[in-house]
Amino acid sequence: MSTARVTNYQGGNDASFAITASLNTTAVLDFGGLAGGIFAVPAASSLTSLAFHPVFVVSGTDTTFTNAHKDDGATPSSVTMTVAADGTYTLPTCLHGARHVAILGNTTGTIYVQAKS
Repeated sequence: MSTARVTNYQGGNDASFAITASLNTTAVLDFGGLAGGIFAVPAASSLTSLAFHPVFVVSGTDTTFTNAHKDDGATPSSVTMTVAADGTYTLPTCLHGARHVAILGNTTGTIYVQAKS
């Protein structure tokens, strides 16, 4: 007996994001209302590192700041990750307070994000 695979899990919130090495063109994840998630780097990807940047929209102007920072230690460190093709990773928990996050790669590529509310 076989069962058809379900592809619309609770509304199908999974998304594909085009990552670039420029803050002006890279993907921005709308993280508002979400409580965490994971992302996958496809098998043929050349991405090896990602950096996460908070994005603020004030009076209609999109302002992307420097790397997000962890709240631990005397000097907070930037939120960056080493990634590899065909890997799945947890979105950093220190991003949970952000509404929008730009994800900057060492090169162009795609990631797949699955978030939960």
